[in-house]
Amino acid sequence: EVVKRNTSCGGLGLFDFSEFTISLKLTLIKKILDPKFRHNWKNVLLSQLKFPNEPEISIENALAHPRYVIVSDVLKCYQDWKTKTTIAKGSCTNHCIWNNDNIT
Repeated sequence: EVVKRNTSCGGLGLFDFSEFTISLKLTLIKKILDPKFRHNWKNVLLSQLKFPNEPEISIENALAHPRYVIVSDVLKCYQDWKTKTTIAKGSCTNHCIWNNDNIT
C-alpha cells in the first residue's frame, strides 16, 4: 500500500502492478476485437477463442478451451475487472469498452 500511495502522503508514488497487469490484458482484448488491428499474435489468440461448430467468439461469457492458458487468463481478468467495476459503482454497469476512444 505504501508503494502506490502518493509521495505527499508518505508513499513512493508507484503504480499498482496488479492493476497495470489487468489493464494490459484488457488492452489485448480490445486489440483482438479491433478489425483494423493486424498482427500475427492476434490470429493465434483468435484461433484459440474459437470452438468447433461455433461461428462466434464469446468474450462476455469468457469461453476458452482450458488448455489455452493465456487466453483463459485474459478472459478471467476481464471477468474480474467487470466484477470490480460493478462493485465499485454499486450497480451493474454497461462494460462496453471496445472501440471507445477514451480507452487506449
